[in-house]
Amino acid sequence: MSLKIIALVAILFGVIGAVVGYFLRVIIALGRKGSMEIEIKQRMLEANEQAKKITLEAEKEAAEILRVTREEMKEREEKLKKTEDRLINKEELLDKRQTDLEKESENLKNKQEEVRVTKEKLDLVENQKKAELEKLSNLSADEAICIGQAASSNSYLNIPAIISAAEITDVEAIHPGYGFLAENPHFAEICESCKITFIGPTPENIRLMGDKMAARSTMHKAGLPIVPGSVAAIKNKEEALKTAKSIGYPVIIKAAAGGGGKGMRICHNDLTLVSSIMTAQSEAEANFGNPNVY
Repeated sequence: MSLKIIALVAILFGVIGAVVGYFLRVIIALGRKGSMEIEIKQRMLEANEQAKKITLEAEKEAAEILRVTREEMKEREEKLKKTEDRLINKEELLDKRQTDLEKESENLKNKQEEVRVTKEKLDLVENQKKAELEKLSNLSADEAICIGQAASSNSYLNIPAIISAAEITDVEAIHPGYGFLAENPHFAEICESCKITFIGPTPENIRLMGDKMAARSTMHKAGLPIVPGSVAAIKNKEEALKTAKSIGYPVIIKAAAGGGGKGMRICHNDLTLVSSIMTAQSEAEANFGNPNVY
């Protein structure tokens, strides 16, 4: 009896052990499954976080690329606009130049017509020195009169010869041209006395402004500033040296009459000043009929 009970107990314990072992294996298996599920969920969460992070970075990069692209497009649009504006300005400038050229062409045609009409109404007499008888202006004149040899003192500064040519051809007016007698008040007065119109300023105005010494004096009396220099024509080298010393070198010797650089010398010391005075006076006398320098 005891052995049977012991055997039954042993069997019972064996069965219970087997059942407990089974349940333990089931519990262990379930635990492993839960751990795997937790791990899977953790990894899924990490993957989601990584995906979100990558997506966010991608969105940021895309936004930056879009911003840079928009700025570049804006710059290109501005450059294109500036280029278009420059082209428009150039087109406008070309149109304006074309218009100006057309106006100039029309003005030239009008002037040519005026010259033609005037030439039909007037007989032109050209005073020429012998050396310039073949000059273009002479060839276009209706009549040419020789007034002397090549030297200016014998031709363009020869008042009796010019007046004689005017009276011979019965002219009504004299245009003095530029230089020579154009700034000579005596010539203008002679024209008036011979009943010939002098085309230019009055003798009084020529006398005031044509002679540089008179002009300087007039401006000084009017209270206007003038370039430092002698107040009257230089008479001798002593006076020239004294004036140059008061001004300081370099100085310029200038002819009181005429212009165009004739009778002008730049001097840097006493030696060049003394040697240049007589040369400047001779040149002024030959070209303007007035040897005065200052």
